[in-house]
Amino acid sequence: MKQRFLKHLTEKATEVFTSNGCGSGGVAKIKKITKIILNAPIVFIVLIVLVVIPQKAQAQKYSPEDVAVINALIANNGLIATPNDPASWNFAKWNNENPKRIRHLKLNNRNMYGAASFAGLTRLESLECRNNNLSDLDVSQCEKLHWLKCKNNQLTELYVSRSMSMLKYDKNVKLKLITQSEIEEIERIEKEIQRIQREKESETLSYFAQNYVEQEITKWEQKGEFEKTADWQGRVNEESRQAKMNELRSIALRAFIADRSRTMPIGNITLGTYDADREVFLIKNDIYGDWLAPVPIDEAPSFRANWNNIAKTPQWVIHNDRLAFAGYKFGDKDSTAQPKQPEQPKETPQRPEQPTQPKEPPVKSEPAADVPSTKGTESTEVAEENDFIFRKGDMAISVLYSDGIGAKFSYNITAHNRLAGEFIYDAFVQYLIVNWDYLMSVGKRVSLYPSVGLGYRMDNSFVGNSFMIDIDGGIDISISPKVILNCKLGVKYIANDLIEGIMFNFAPALSYKF
Repeated sequence: MKQRFLKHLTEKATEVFTSNGCGSGGVAKIKKITKIILNAPIVFIVLIVLVVIPQKAQAQKYSPEDVAVINALIANNGLIATPNDPASWNFAKWNNENPKRIRHLKLNNRNMYGAASFAGLTRLESLECRNNNLSDLDVSQCEKLHWLKCKNNQLTELYVSRSMSMLKYDKNVKLKLITQSEIEEIERIEKEIQRIQREKESETLSYFAQNYVEQEITKWEQKGEFEKTADWQGRVNEESRQAKMNELRSIALRAFIADRSRTMPIGNITLGTYDADREVFLIKNDIYGDWLAPVPIDEAPSFRANWNNIAKTPQWVIHNDRLAFAGYKFGDKDSTAQPKQPEQPKETPQRPEQPTQPKEPPVKSEPAADVPSTKGTESTEVAEENDFIFRKGDMAISVLYSDGIGAKFSYNITAHNRLAGEFIYDAFVQYLIVNWDYLMSVGKRVSLYPSVGLGYRMDNSFVGNSFMIDIDGGIDISISPKVILNCKLGVKYIANDLIEGIMFNFAPALSYKF
């Protein structure tokens, strides 16, 4: 009896393993297990039948691609189901392939939302997803889909890859038939757009400087072959790293100008008429228009006579994070080959040796974002940026005291403009203030600023709660590249049903920049 039962068990287990993709290896394992348990109790045999064999079969049962699609619907579109448990998905019907593929999906009234993608369900024949909040439905790659019901959703357009025998959708949905070749063309265009965007990004100063600084700082941080460990550890630290990065940003700026200016169009220039009353020559440029070059009347004849021999040095500025043409510097070849000092473009140049300015300049000079400008001896020149303690994009958190212990968080919109929010706590008074500071650099380590703000004061005493107007003046003193000492002195105006008046306040703070 037991031998017949085990023989029947072996045949059934072999059938299960073979039908679920286990192959000859699974069959061999079943025969081996059968020999081992010939003398085992019948309870142990039943456990093998109920637990081991079904679990082995389960591992090979469902298509990983189809399971991934449903997992994405669960994660992104609000489908309520257990991830990676296809046996419990009663809304899906599977075919008899090995592994099994989804053939039908019924997702009506599931409170699903957003853009749902069914791409990858290449065996899907019917889909029902009525009465949900889906804003987009991607079934363009479901080649076998011929039955689709998607009424009562938020759809405006529906792309399908072929005609369907049953298609129910809202009347306001615009149906578009799309072929596989069109899908491939869309993907090609998207890749091309991404390539163009990457190329445009690579033309910016920020992109150039970031890559340059990262490469150079990596080299600088490495320990030299003939450098002692103690010397290396003393050389490479947070403060020295920040100083080195600032130095590399300046170098990157000059390298960016030198590299990009070689391919920048500068146009052809011709000398126009001379205005004796205003003492200026008209300079014509076929790309950037007309410019005015101030030349004293006694030097004008010589300037015209030597026009072809006068050196015409292009001037460059950073505008919108890119290199832009700012004008020409005119002068004798010998005197302009190594200018004594770079000069910024000005509205009204005083000498012909200075850069000429257009009547309406095509761009205005702007400091390079996050990259300090430096003066050098190159013939190409850049408008200089003040050396601010805080730069555009910097954030800082502070500990301060003003009527109580408080905390402040600040963010620099630009090098000049800073937004700050602070919360002060005391046993009797708490208040929250949002300030705008206008920063003015007075040195590499000191900035002054006026500050205005609005706040709300919560007073636990008889005074009561009230709104506040905050007007202050402050100073930032850099202790290190990361640590800033801040002091603020000003007045607060408060008013409520019980009291109205002005309060003087002094608020020292210690800030950490990150």
